[in-house]
Amino acid sequence: MASHAADTTFYYTGLAVFVIAVLAVFYVMRRAFDEAEQGGH
Repeated sequence: MASHAADTTFYYTGLAVFVIAVLAVFYVMRRAFDEAEQGGH
């Protein structure tokens, strides 16, 4: 979708949303693994 954008603003906004989403997934994964290492709750 972002690759077919007519305006560069939409293109870069789409890329920024994608990068933030990927970083959020890695952050959630890191927290889950840290909790698992500490024995859960």
